[in-house]
Amino acid sequence: MILRRLRLILLLALAAVPSAARAADAPAHIRIRVYHTNDIHGWIMPRPDKLQPERLVGGAAALASFIGKETGPKLVLDAGDWWQGTPEGSLSKGEAVAEVFNAIGYDALVVGNHEYDSGSADLIALIGKMKAPVLSANTYTADGQRASWVKSWIIKEVAGVKVGIFGLTTTNMPRLAFPKNIEGLKFRREVDEGKEAVRALKRAGAEVVIAVTHIGLEEEGKVRFEGDQTLAREVGGIDLVVGGHSHTTLMRPLRDASNGTMIVQAGCYLVRAGRATLTIDPQTHKVLSSEDELVELRAERVGSDAQVQAIVAKHTEAVGKIFETVIATVTAAMSRETDGESGLGSWMADCYKDWAGADAAFQNGGGIRADVPAGPMTLRT
Repeated sequence: MILRRLRLILLLALAAVPSAARAADAPAHIRIRVYHTNDIHGWIMPRPDKLQPERLVGGAAALASFIGKETGPKLVLDAGDWWQGTPEGSLSKGEAVAEVFNAIGYDALVVGNHEYDSGSADLIALIGKMKAPVLSANTYTADGQRASWVKSWIIKEVAGVKVGIFGLTTTNMPRLAFPKNIEGLKFRREVDEGKEAVRALKRAGAEVVIAVTHIGLEEEGKVRFEGDQTLAREVGGIDLVVGGHSHTTLMRPLRDASNGTMIVQAGCYLVRAGRATLTIDPQTHKVLSSEDELVELRAERVGSDAQVQAIVAKHTEAVGKIFETVIATVTAAMSRETDGESGLGSWMADCYKDWAGADAAFQNGGGIRADVPAGPMTLRT
């Protein structure tokens, strides 16, 4: 009896060897990291944390160090509104941010609404200085042709996987830009152009598809529009949506209930950066799972890249001589409110009214980009 049992155990062990060997020989899953930023608005330099002013947060040097620590397959993407909002960005008409993007090695960028703030000619010139391809599949000229200075989509091979990336710009451009700055341009419906981009990418051999969008997230209680959720739901074949425009800090990614498409967004002003992970089957090259995390950019945690810090210092020093001049003293801090009235907004409107000698003045809440702290006021603050 004992001998029979030993024989049975031996036979079972031998039978298990081939399957174990096959499991050992099977290639491991492919993991691609997708680092993402959006709505930087020129904030390439660190600044005091609101809750802990003695500590610095954000900035391009910390971002570069964070991304630079990655040793595996990766992509680096930005979802638009690159430069408008700080003296460093605005005075250089985006060149400061372009230098940073080039040094970090972004793989693709999408055009945001604020890229047109100084007109399409300046945007075209800036794109010419970018090493990364600039995307916007739904930007057309008056004659019905796609704009020649942007690409609709690209395919990059990462770890042997063909990753298709397409970009979309908000169709609300006529409401967001001066007419002269977008003269002769049309911005077509995002869902329609997204479907066409996915079809084109699949025909070209893309195995994984990423949408980089500057259209925003839909929020309950606010004006209805077709944002990233609608795109993910209505356009099949998208594995990941890297979003921007709404300045939403998605600490947990959203997922479409019908197809599992993951939607991510990293807030604004380069306080945080996102790191999405796509786990891919090594044989079929299909996405098996996806996840995302937002990482706060503090130099003491993620380090600081010397090359990028030198670029930032060059531009901050250039504007510092002008914008660090003290022009007033603020006796009480003034805060902004994007969706309603605020003390800062009312004060600004009063300033406009007094300066112009007008009967009334208005200030849009979304146009106030920062609170004003108590103490010395400079041209920067």
